[in-house]
Amino acid sequence: MTNGCTSVTQWKSFYKTVYYAVLIGEICRDIAEKVPFFSKITAHLCDSLYVMGHCIYRIVDFDDSFAENRFCVRSGICENLDKLKEEYNRLPSMLSQLMEREVEDVPLCAETYYMIYLPEVGYMLAVSEWKEQMFDDEIKRIPGLNLRFMANGVAYFKTACCYELDQLIGDVWVKIIEQESKIMLHLLNYIKKNIQPLLSILEPIIELDCLIAFSKVAMEFNYVRPEVVESDTQLLEIVGGRHPLQELLTSSFIANDTYSSPNTGLIRILTGPNCSGKSIYLKQVALITYLAHIGSYVPADKAKINVIDQIHTRIQTTESVASQLSAFLIDLRQITLSIYNSSNRSLVIIDEFGKGTAESDGLAILAGCLKHFITRGSNSPHLFVSTHFHLLTQLLPASPIVSYEYPDYILENGELIYLYKLKSGSVKSSLAIQFASNNGLSSSASCQANKIYEIIKQTRSSDSNYQKKRKEIVKKAADILRTVSVTNLQNRECLKEVIEKIMKLKRDDTEGQS
Repeated sequence: MTNGCTSVTQWKSFYKTVYYAVLIGEICRDIAEKVPFFSKITAHLCDSLYVMGHCIYRIVDFDDSFAENRFCVRSGICENLDKLKEEYNRLPSMLSQLMEREVEDVPLCAETYYMIYLPEVGYMLAVSEWKEQMFDDEIKRIPGLNLRFMANGVAYFKTACCYELDQLIGDVWVKIIEQESKIMLHLLNYIKKNIQPLLSILEPIIELDCLIAFSKVAMEFNYVRPEVVESDTQLLEIVGGRHPLQELLTSSFIANDTYSSPNTGLIRILTGPNCSGKSIYLKQVALITYLAHIGSYVPADKAKINVIDQIHTRIQTTESVASQLSAFLIDLRQITLSIYNSSNRSLVIIDEFGKGTAESDGLAILAGCLKHFITRGSNSPHLFVSTHFHLLTQLLPASPIVSYEYPDYILENGELIYLYKLKSGSVKSSLAIQFASNNGLSSSASCQANKIYEIIKQTRSSDSNYQKKRKEIVKKAADILRTVSVTNLQNRECLKEVIEKIMKLKRDDTEGQS
């Protein structure tokens, strides 16, 4: 509006904003004694709001404005403007009368001719082409008619009368627009000087709108009032928690409980098949916690949450050429921020970190980050992690604050059935091939995938046995060396005996490797 480029739709929206702000203020004024909150709105009602709304309604002709797609002023605002509009409205009949005097020089074979007014061009005599092929010389030689241009088979001429009209009446349309633009600028100046009361009343109205939305959603979807605990106690207790959006897309949403505290464990690690509900569960924990902190009821049967200072998430990776960052670097920055900035009063959500790089590297970094949180002990934040790195459970140290869960499922005749209910424990496979088969992967491709998976599995098993045997050999060799003193090792015969014992371990190795 300050640039003077306001569209008709924006003027209409602004007027409705003023109108409904005043209307809401008047409604709140009638019941402010019953609900003290409404007095915050009524306190900003003032005369300038009424004057502003009346000025816009009285000045702006919205019907004409939408019809002509520009700012139009109602009649009765400016006497000079009204005269110009009356004059402009009389032009068609006046031009029809003048045309009768101007057609003497028009060729008799011309069937269509009329007098028109073109804004910023003036008054013209328009004559349709009277032959199939017209030549410029033929048109220009007509006495008393000055050809200006041709368009769409119509020749536009200036006559003596047209020049006279240009001098006496002038460009009426341009004068109307100039006059209405001046009125619009005066109205804009008044609005800018008196805008503060409108901005002030909109603040509590926005808050009221938010509260109404909270209450409507709570009643419609059976939300409950959470208990927010203002103490240093770490507590996140959600009974029958639901995802506020996902439950709207399913006929029967499976609710899950969440318990996070120093006694029940602060770190939850979720494994499970693809599409089994891990990400939905993590997001619902974060959303319920967030809703509780902004004053909303929450989708659960019961919720008791200590005051959370920060919510850190590693869920979504938004890649952009402008950022010049890889997906893995974006993920790494997110988890790094959670490590450095989280406290024992924070909530950290990590969903499948490490999938943007090599499996071994991603697993190692994730394990290192989780070990950092474990070493914090009771000062660890509420941490929820989902992963497909099933070796993670073997890399993390045993700790009372760490627990493992997975969404329950049934694998029956190759059919993967999700139950979505969390159970204690962990899984050793993501069942990706079964998931792919259930979602359209051809049987031949699934068969080949299973064969390749078995080969990889056997290779890993062989490597694992080799590493285990190698550790046993090293341990036995260390035991042999431990029985010999440093002085005896300096004796050549004794050293030879020790080496022969160690070499015997190598020969006893069934795989012939040391």
